[in-house]
This record gives sequence, C-alpha cells and structure tokens, in this order.
Amino acid sequence: MPIAAARVYAEGHRLRHLRLHDPEDRPVQGRQFAWIGLVDPDASEVAALQARFNLHPLAVEDALCEHPLPKVSVYGDQVFVAARTARLEGEEIVYGETCAFLCRNHIITIRRGSDRAHTLVRRNLEDSPAVMQHGIAYVLYAVLDFIVDGYQPIVDEIEEEVLAIERRALDAFLSRDDVTHLFNLRQALTRFRRVLGPMEEVCARLEHLRLPFLDSQVQPYFRDVGDHVRRVSNAIEGLRDVLSSVFEVANLFEQQRQSAITRQLAAWAGILAVPTAVFGLYGMNFQVMPELTWRYGYLADDPIQIIARGPRAVAEAAAAELEADPRTEATTFSILEEDEDRDVWRIDAFPVEADEAAAIGEVLNKHAALIVTQEVLADADWLALALSGLPPVRAGRFFVYGAHDRGLAPASTINLRIEAGAAFGTGHHGTTVGCLLAYHDLLKRRRFARVLDVGCGTGVLAIAAARTGSKVAVGTDIDRVSVRIANENATLNAAHARFVHAGGLDHRLVRGAGPYDLVFANILAPPLVALSGDIGRALKPGGFAVLSGLLRTQERRVLAAYTSKGFRLVRRIHRDAWAALVVQKP
Repeated sequence: MPIAAARVYAEGHRLRHLRLHDPEDRPVQGRQFAWIGLVDPDASEVAALQARFNLHPLAVEDALCEHPLPKVSVYGDQVFVAARTARLEGEEIVYGETCAFLCRNHIITIRRGSDRAHTLVRRNLEDSPAVMQHGIAYVLYAVLDFIVDGYQPIVDEIEEEVLAIERRALDAFLSRDDVTHLFNLRQALTRFRRVLGPMEEVCARLEHLRLPFLDSQVQPYFRDVGDHVRRVSNAIEGLRDVLSSVFEVANLFEQQRQSAITRQLAAWAGILAVPTAVFGLYGMNFQVMPELTWRYGYLADDPIQIIARGPRAVAEAAAAELEADPRTEATTFSILEEDEDRDVWRIDAFPVEADEAAAIGEVLNKHAALIVTQEVLADADWLALALSGLPPVRAGRFFVYGAHDRGLAPASTINLRIEAGAAFGTGHHGTTVGCLLAYHDLLKRRRFARVLDVGCGTGVLAIAAARTGSKVAVGTDIDRVSVRIANENATLNAAHARFVHAGGLDHRLVRGAGPYDLVFANILAPPLVALSGDIGRALKPGGFAVLSGLLRTQERRVLAAYTSKGFRLVRRIHRDAWAALVVQKP
C-alpha cells in the first residue's frame, strides 16, 4: 500500500506509527487519533482501508471516482471531503485530487495527481502540539489551507504573463501566437473558476457542520480558507477583464493602422481615377480572350469570395496549408465555427488575382471533406455599410450621431453630429462615452469658460464644450487628418472650437488660450503620465481634468502621477474594460 505516513497522536504529540499491514496492531484509544496519508492508491488498497476502518461504501465510491468535484458528504458518524489541487504547466492548469475520510478518531487523506506532498504540513503540525491537540478537525483545516495556498501562485504567474503581453500590445501589434496564448489562458481561467465555486461551498459547509469529533473551536478556521478561495476567484475575474481589455487595445491599434492604409488607398484611387475613366470609356474590345474560359476569370472586374466548409480538424489543416503555401501567404482569409452542433467550420478566402484564386482552390480541393464554393462579391458602398453599424450614442445630456442617423436626433438633448472618417472618437468607444458622462456630471457643478481637448480625434469633446457655453474650446492631436476632420465637425455643429496639430500641449495657440478651467485628455496611459506636469500647469487653480484612454488596470499608475502633483480624485467612471478619472487641481 503506498502509505506516505500513518501515525497516532495523543494530546498534540506523536505517539507511535500505525502498522496498517499488521492486523494485531493495537487499536487507537479514545483520547487518541490517527492520521493516515496515502498517495495514488488503487481500488484494492482503498478496499482494504474500507474493511479495516468500516468506511461508508458511497464515500469510497466517490474517492475512486476520477476527478471528483469538491464536496462534503456526511454518512452517519463519518464525513467525506473531496478537494481539487491545481498547478500550472505551460499555459495549462493541471488538476489533481485530495480526498479525506473523517471518523471518530481517524482521518485518512488520499492524494492523487499532485506533486505537492503533505510532508511539510504534517511536520509543521507535529511541531505545534497546541494546535495538534484539536484533533482531526485541525488536520483537515491544515490540508485544505495547504491546497488553497497553491492556487494563488497560479494566478500570479498568469498575471505576469498577461501584463507582459499587455505591455507588448502598447508597443507593437500582437502576433497570432500572442492572441492564441491569451485565448488559451482565458479558457484555463474560466475552467479554474468553475473549480473554485464548489471549493468555497466546501469551506462554508465545514464551518457550520456539527459532529462530536469536529472541534467547534477549529470550525471558524474554515471560513479563513473560504475567504482565501474568494480572493483567488476575484483575482481571476479581474484577470479575465484584463485579457478582454488587451484584446480591445490590440483591436484599437489595428483599426488605427487600417485607417492609415485606407488613406493611402484613397490617395492612389484619386491618382488612378483618370486612366480608369479612359479605359472604362473604350472598354475591352478584344476578339481573342482565352482568359474568358478560366474558372476564376479576371478578378479585377468581378472580385470573388472562396468558401470552404467542413469538420474543424480538416478546416484547420487546410488553413495551415494556406498560410504555409508561398502562393497564398499574402491571402486574406478567416476561419470560424459556423455550426457547433454539427462540427461545421468555415474558411472564407478573398483572392485579388486569378493565380492566387487558382492556388487557393487547389489547396482547398485537396481535402475531400471540404465543400468548396465561390461567390461573386457584389458592388457595395462599404463606407455606408460600416456607418450603418454605428448607431447613435446617448451619454448624459449629449446625443452623438452621424449623417446616416440625422433624423433620429431628439429635441431634448444636446445633439452633436460627428463624422469620424479616419479619425478616432465617434462616441461609441467606452473612453469617449466615459468622458462625456464625466463632463455631464461636472456641468451640474459649474460652467467652464476655457476648455482644452488633448488628443481630440474627431473633436467631439471640445465641440461638446463649445455647445454648452465655453467661450474658448481648443483641441490638439498628433494626427493631421484628425485635426482636419475635427475642424470640419466643428463647422457642421456651428461650434467655435479650434483644433491644431501638436504633440500634447506644445503649441502657441494652446499656450495663449490658457489657463484652462477644464482639460480633456482621452489618450493612452503612458502619455497621460508623461503629460501630468504640463496638464497641471495648463489648469487654473481649482480646475478639473478628465483623464481617459486608460484601462482599469492602469488607473492606479495614472492616478499616482497626478496625486503626486497635488491633484485629488473626484470620480471614477468605468465603461467595459476602460476607465475615466476626474481629478481636480488644488
């Protein structure tokens, strides 16, 4: 039998070893108790324990079950407790089990799938007779506390990984491996949280369980273990929020990159407009055109989408081949689950040349389990389609809308028509909404004659200030296109706001219009920290700053930069994973 230790204790002191293989070994006396620890026993060995200590058959069945859920079961004068151990291997959390049988003067612990032995727990208890004299209840508490102590390092290690990826997301685009790693960590944390719920219930049950051999002075200790489980569970929930925010930041940067590419494409479209008109006028008047018999034809005239459907394993293998094939390495394609119940996955590929389309078809058609089809993409006004997915936004007294929603503006709100184009700040993002809500609340206190908007984007915040009585509303941005769009939006809204191209507050218009009653800074956390001194100098005494563009996990660092310069926190606003801070200068 794989016995780690089997010892008898009396009045907190180790008395003797228990010889389980010797049927003549003297029994444990009334004022004594035995702690028997086993590692990975098989069914016959557990059956031998059952026969010797008269263990309840249902408890034995639970102990032999693979991966039992954490639980507490009472069978007459016996208690069975199951708990889950955990350790981190790579990006996977691996689980084990520890079960405990508690009788009148015996506790039997069975450990499976865990590398953390109970040797240290037993040694610490044997070195402390004052606590050991509380009997099997304190032994059970010590074992559970030891198990739960192993949870926190898992969360800490994952948190360090996530924060490292978060820092990389601010410096460069996340790679496919980074995104896959984050997704796997999120799944692992979700499964871990499912284990913690029952563990918390186990501790609550043990705290209130009333049996003669459970020392009532020990039972409050189980509440401490439950509190530890709750802290780990809350930390996991916070980590899952951080993971979501990293994805959001990565998407935001990707959108900004795509905006820059869109502007480049628009410039080339203008250059090619004249030759396109000439060739369109004369047409393609050729008699011999063998390409007309090609399956994929001329994609420039009729762009197509190639679609493949099939089981997940086959679709993933085909997608991997598309990535590896040099003929299709630049192809835009996606893979997603279309029907979970039937295990149908879908690949959508968008070739731009006939040769590329032929190569995609060749790769996909090699997999007999894939059904490959193609569709001609109809002409569409993609800008109009994109705008149709941006409904108007209501934030306090402000109603932000685009030209496509012109007829929806109510008469009872301050209506701001914002055309984003390639600029950031349509009012839909949590950071912009948080700033508008903060401004809505500040307007209940007072009016702001001079307002500065740092990182203006579309200009929505400075325009909102101009529309609510500010005499001076100035905005800056490091992107010249955003400055142009912001000035156009000011004209659309008949607002006397002015926007200039500048890095932070470094512009003569910004310096000449100050000091300010209110500064908006909807940018990112690092520049918010770097500009804390400039913003403080630009504000009047008693002036307010609305700081946004930061994640909830970053607000402590940003707030510390401003409180160190005398600012006090007035309010926090949380929208999804984002935070907005309202601070006041002394």
